Amino acid sequence: MKVFVRSISKNPLLIIGVVIVSFIAYSQLKAHVEDKTVINYISKRTSSVYLVNGKYRVDTAFIRNDLGKAKLIADLENQKLEQKRTVQEVPQFIWRFLDSISLDKKFDIVSPGEEYKEGITNFGHVIFKKVWDATKKDSVPMLSHDGAILPNKQLVYFGIGKDIALMSYMSGGDPWSPGANILIFKHNNNKITDLWFGGMWNGDKMDTKSDLLKSLKTKRENNGC
Repeated sequence: MKVFVRSISKNPLLIIGVVIVSFIAYSQLKAHVEDKTVINYISKRTSSVYLVNGKYRVDTAFIRNDLGKAKLIADLENQKLEQKRTVQEVPQFIWRFLDSISLDKKFDIVSPGEEYKEGITNFGHVIFKKVWDATKKDSVPMLSHDGAILPNKQLVYFGIGKDIALMSYMSGGDPWSPGANILIFKHNNNKITDLWFGGMWNGDKMDTKSDLLKSLKTKRENNGC
């Protein structure tokens, strides 16, 4: 032991190495304890949605750790969902909930097939018009945009059952957005009681309940489906 201590004192690089290894070990232990503390805390919840002074709150840690996901999937499989094909057909309590938990308090979304802000730049509605081409001596079609502010989300699928609902939509306007999204709602008396959400891989089908269940059952990282 004395020989080891003496050799360390004579070798600065060895001292630095010991310090780095000790720091890494401490950091890993600290992270493990913190993760365990978080898991112990959120595992006391039975759902990700709760109320504070009558306002919805969502425990994203509960969702990221998929603590309620398996039960929601099981409920989806056991219920028949009625598909709603437009934004207007979706029950208003769904939109009120999404508005309330959105950062800007507005969950702007259009129906399937309608124009939305797909990229980062807002070009607005696509406009086709004919202009005179002197070379061809005829009118030719020209594409332009009106610069209108469009919603950045487009509904793909929405189905609702007795006490559960399933939704998928495309989102744009944000370089960090997953693009394709999926949500599961648990509801009772027009109130949301539980929620799970995540992103989907590009190329995943998202037009039907069976498509979405397939994605939900696939293990993904970063809270993807």
